[in-house]
Amino acid sequence: MKEVDKLIMQAKELLNNGEFEKAAKTFDRVIKAAPDNSVGYFGKAEASIGVSKFSMVEVAQLYKKAIELEPDNPFYYKSYGDFCLDNGLLSQAEEAYNSAIKLDPEGARFYYSDLAIGYYNSGLLFPERQLNLTEEDIARKALHYSLKALDMDEKRAIDILSKR
Repeated sequence: MKEVDKLIMQAKELLNNGEFEKAAKTFDRVIKAAPDNSVGYFGKAEASIGVSKFSMVEVAQLYKKAIELEPDNPFYYKSYGDFCLDNGLLSQAEEAYNSAIKLDPEGARFYYSDLAIGYYNSGLLFPERQLNLTEEDIARKALHYSLKALDMDEKRAIDILSKR
């Protein structure tokens, strides 16, 4: 087994055990040993979320670097989208989720479902970051993604809801 693979295994184990700072440092070693290895950047991003010294911008840059190195990995986009939702970055989350959907259309309903709930919760949790959006705008967009998850248009949803 190559040294980089051993480091990745160590770092993942540390991450799984909640030892975020040690995991981030081990992923740093992966990045130094193999700067073109997307797993190093992705892992460090995931670990850095649990370490207060890393800023939101730094973590976002790590996710973006992993995506740059492996642009066909829908999991990277979804994880970055989740990070964005967790931080009230709605437009970036939408972009990331839509990229994941393009790469993995079979999983679209799951991505849309996660995006719908995350978008609504994040929009309400971080109103200061949604300068041009009202609560109604946020709800409308969340419903839009919910309908996409159900593979349903507005007319069909209204028909169903009106037949109580």
